[in-house]
Amino acid sequence: MNKLKSTIFAALALLASFSSHALEVDAKKYEVTVKVKARNSGDYNFLGATSNEYQVQINLQKNQSYRYGDGGSGSFFLSVAPLKGGDIAHNSGIFSPYEALRMGEELTRKTIVHLPTNVMYKTYLGVTVYESDFTIPVPIPCGGCVIPVNEDDIDLKESISLSDGEQELTYSTEFSDIQISIKLVEEGVKELKDILEEQERYIFPTSTFGPDLNYLEKHIIENL
Repeated sequence: MNKLKSTIFAALALLASFSSHALEVDAKKYEVTVKVKARNSGDYNFLGATSNEYQVQINLQKNQSYRYGDGGSGSFFLSVAPLKGGDIAHNSGIFSPYEALRMGEELTRKTIVHLPTNVMYKTYLGVTVYESDFTIPVPIPCGGCVIPVNEDDIDLKESISLSDGEQELTYSTEFSDIQISIKLVEEGVKELKDILEEQERYIFPTSTFGPDLNYLEKHIIENL
């Protein structure tokens, strides 16, 4: 417990330091572009449907390790921050934000990742593409009747290491052709507080990411 308290106090002290004083670090800025092209209808069995509805999530992730009680270990990708440019965090149901694409049409999502270089080595870009539909109400006397259509299908779920630098990735899924571009647009020494302020402009504001020590700041502190 004392060790945990010491770690927390040290993190808070470092946070206060770079919030009020100039702390310069080597940094990189990437422009991320995700393009999704519909090439096969997810609803082709339903009235000859010719379009898909997509939601694209983009977030920053870290690789979180854990241990089993028997001494074994594993890891999983944990979100550090949901990025603007992608659609808002996934919400199941009819009111979720989706963009309808007819076959051959394309959507584009863009965002910025700006972090200290050392932090980049421990950070991943998470990209998830949903192809989703919902039940359709039927206005007939049966009351409450609906036509069931597929709920949510994960068309793509990737965690891409930012330590690999610039990348051009292409995926062909059941429903889509997906291109992910990670392009370096700036690098050099900058003040840490300026880097953090810019990156936070590209994060969805949620209760998780408050003005105090949030997940992004903790991730940066742990990996400087």
